Amino acid sequence: MANLHIVPRKGRNLSTDEQQELYFPAVQYAGTIDTKELARAISQRTSLSTGDVKNVLDALSVELQRDLALSYKVQLDGVGTFRATVKGSSKPTEEELSASDVEKVGVHYTPDKEIMQSLRDTPRKLVGKPAKKQAEAVEEAQTI
Repeated sequence: MANLHIVPRKGRNLSTDEQQELYFPAVQYAGTIDTKELARAISQRTSLSTGDVKNVLDALSVELQRDLALSYKVQLDGVGTFRATVKGSSKPTEEELSASDVEKVGVHYTPDKEIMQSLRDTPRKLVGKPAKKQAEAVEEAQTI
């Protein structure tokens, strides 16, 4: 079950067009699963050892980086598609544009349909307000 908490944010009330504090649902994360833990879980579902699975995940990371750097989209069945992205400044003519005009590079991930359907089908429970420190961090992030 996905636990959701309530996050307050300043926003515009569409019915009155006034700024006010509004409340939104947000995922309350249960923690982080690292590569070692993921390898252990996968090894329990397969005939591979934890070390073998970790080696495969490490190799996947290296290959994913290489393929994205070579301008390939990487599609993993049941996982999704990864592709490199860039943002940069524009120039009035083609001749003026160069690779140095790229300001930011990134990776875009599009989840596989099965992942999205699984998330849609997962029961949700609203558990209330986030912990005080988390709520203060959210409020502080909104004022920056």
